[in-house]
Amino acid sequence: DESWCQGLDGLASRSAAYYQQGARFAKWRTVVSIPNGPSALAVKEAAWGLARYAAISQDNGLVPIVEPEILLDGEHGIDRTFEVAKKVWAEVFFYLAENNVMFEGILLKPSMVTPGA
Repeated sequence: DESWCQGLDGLASRSAAYYQQGARFAKWRTVVSIPNGPSALAVKEAAWGLARYAAISQDNGLVPIVEPEILLDGEHGIDRTFEVAKKVWAEVFFYLAENNVMFEGILLKPSMVTPGA
């Protein structure tokens, strides 16, 4: 099962409103599943969605908490989790750069690399 980032429509106006109400941080989580994947498209979509969210958040004065969550469901070993995590983290930072996100202005919340459960 693969999922896609949703909810970016209207995020700029919502972020501006949250800032006016006193918010200074925003968290966005996307899920990447290991069994039977993840496909290259799923990784790209997850990374792109996180990057767009981070850029929109920064544009509206919020510090984005970027959470690419690697699900541990499945029977895979720790090496497979590490392989997927490296791929996902690399894509996330590639698209953060593509979207002109200031790295020093984000918080990254990575998943712990462990075997499947």
